[in-house]
Amino acid sequence: MKKMVNYLEKLAQTLDGHNCLFMSAVEDNYKGVGASAGMAYAHKVGAESSVDINLAKQLNVLLTQLGVKGENIVMNVGCSAVGYGYEYVASTMDRIRLAAFGQNDKTLQMPIITPVAFEVGHVKEAIAPIEDEPDWGCPEERTIAMEVSTAASVLVGGSNAVILRHPKSIETIKELVNALA
Repeated sequence: MKKMVNYLEKLAQTLDGHNCLFMSAVEDNYKGVGASAGMAYAHKVGAESSVDINLAKQLNVLLTQLGVKGENIVMNVGCSAVGYGYEYVASTMDRIRLAAFGQNDKTLQMPIITPVAFEVGHVKEAIAPIEDEPDWGCPEERTIAMEVSTAASVLVGGSNAVILRHPKSIETIKELVNALA
């Protein structure tokens, strides 16, 4: 843990003035990540919690009590690929946004980033070789379809940004966002 914090501190120093997002501060390391990236160099800190409004709020409170400014916190409230318990992610995002804006809960008014690529990159339907599942079609096309459907869902559900892997997924989501703007 200490080695990672030292690395993050050197990286934050090297990138000083570039307003980077440092992922991921979790309950076990938030002090190191928050102090080295968020406080010392005013970078953004990704607060990662496990699909739970209370954990998200608690981590935001801990980071702000540490001294990280609220405007330098970006929440990663968890993700699930569509078809893999995504409904729970959607209801958590709904609850976070309703509390943040409906009840004016400032501890939940931070932007949300969702690491879609990581979740999609681990599900059978996206990565199974065509030899194993010939009826499913090309794995690359399946991965793109799952990334796009999951990304569109989390963006509609309250996420402000998504992390995608495939260039076609990025292009498609960019077109969607531009069409809605």
